[in-house]
Amino acid sequence: MNHGPAVEDSGSVGGHGLLYIAPILVGIIAIVFMIKPLFARHKDHYHPYRISRESEPLMFEFIEWLCDSIGAPMPARIEVTCEVNASAGFRRGLLSFFGNDMVLTIGLPLATAFNLRQFTGVLAHEFGHFSQGASMRLTFIVRSINNWFYRLVYERDEWDDKLEQLAGVNSHWIRLIANGARAFVWLNRRILWGLMMLGHMVSSFMLRQMELDADRCAVDTVGAEVYADALRKLPLLAVASHMTIQDLQESWKDQRLCDNMMALIAYNYHNLPDDVVKKLTTSQSHQKTHLFDTHPSDRQRIEQILSYHSDGLFHFQEPASQLFRNLDRLSREVTKDFYRDQVGLNVTGENLIPTDAYLSDQNSQKEDFNAYRRFFQNLIRIHNPVTLESSRIPHHSGYRTDLFKASQSAQ
Repeated sequence: MNHGPAVEDSGSVGGHGLLYIAPILVGIIAIVFMIKPLFARHKDHYHPYRISRESEPLMFEFIEWLCDSIGAPMPARIEVTCEVNASAGFRRGLLSFFGNDMVLTIGLPLATAFNLRQFTGVLAHEFGHFSQGASMRLTFIVRSINNWFYRLVYERDEWDDKLEQLAGVNSHWIRLIANGARAFVWLNRRILWGLMMLGHMVSSFMLRQMELDADRCAVDTVGAEVYADALRKLPLLAVASHMTIQDLQESWKDQRLCDNMMALIAYNYHNLPDDVVKKLTTSQSHQKTHLFDTHPSDRQRIEQILSYHSDGLFHFQEPASQLFRNLDRLSREVTKDFYRDQVGLNVTGENLIPTDAYLSDQNSQKEDFNAYRRFFQNLIRIHNPVTLESSRIPHHSGYRTDLFKASQSAQ
C-alpha cells in the first residue's frame, strides 16, 4: 500500500531535478550553436581551373611585367573561370595572411570579348588590390568576421535538423529542452544579425574605397578613357553570360551542351539587341551607391576615372586572346570543368557539341519559331508551337479558318 506514494515522490524529485538541469542544457546547446561553424562540415567548394607557367608562358611573363610596373607582388597561383569577373585574394585564407601568397582569378569571357588594352586595365585593377597590403588584410579580417556572423545567422545544417527532430519526440522533457534551445538560438541569431549588418556596413565602406584606389592603378596603366570603356562593357558582358546560362539550361533538356561557353558568351555579347544595350547604358548612367554596396556604382567609378585625364602607358590594341597559347582549347577545358565541378552535371563527350554547330542549331530553331509566328499571324504562342503534318493541311479556300482554329486550340 506504501509503494504508490514512494513512486510519486521519486518522480517528483526527478522532475524537480530536471527543472534545474533543463536551463543548463538549454544554455549549453545555445553555446554549441554559437561555435558550430568551427565543427560543422562545409559543402565542397568549386575550385577554379588552374593554369601553369608551362601551359601559358606568355601570360605569366605578361603578368610579371605588369606586377613590376605597378609594384605589386606576383600571384602565387593564377586561376581561370567562366565568370565575367576577375578577382584577387589570399590563396589559402588566413594561412596566407602574413605573406604575399596571393591568387589571381581571371574570367575567360574578358579575354574573349576585350582587346589587350581593356583586358590589361582589368588586370591592373586587381594588381592594385595586391599592392594594398595593410588595407587588404584589414578588410580580410572584417569580412571573415562578417562571414562568421553570416554562417551563424543564416546557415542551416544537420545540427539544426537534429535539434528540430528532438523538438518533436514523445518525451516531454526532451521537447522542453529542445524547444527552449531553439528559442535561445533564434534570439542569438537576431542579435548577431544586427552585429553582422553593422560589420557589413563598415566593411562595405572600406571595400568601396579600395575599389576606387585600385581603379587609379588601372588608369595609370591603360588610360582613363580605355578603362572607363571597359567598365561600360562589363554589364553588357554580364547580360550575355546570363543569356548563355539560360540557353544552356534549355538545351540541357535534350542532354546537349556547347563545348565552349566563352565563345557562346562572346556571340551573345556581340548580338545583344539594341534596345537592351540602350537600357543597360541608361541604367548604368543613373546608378547610385548605397550604404551596403561593396563596390561604388559604375557611374561614380567612371566619373572619378575620367577626372584623372590620363592616357596611360600601355597602348596595344590587339585581341586579349593573344596572351594565351590556345584560348579556344583552354576555354573548352574550363567549360567542361564548369559543367562537372560547379554545376554538377554528369557530362560526357556525347553531350558536348562544337559551339559552331550549337549556334547553327540555335539559329535554326529561332528561324523555325519566326516561321511559326509569321505563318499563324502571331496567334500562336511560340513556346508551344503546333506541328501540322502536310496531309492534314486543308487545300480548299477555307484553309485560313481551319488553321486559326488549330492555333486557338493550341493556346
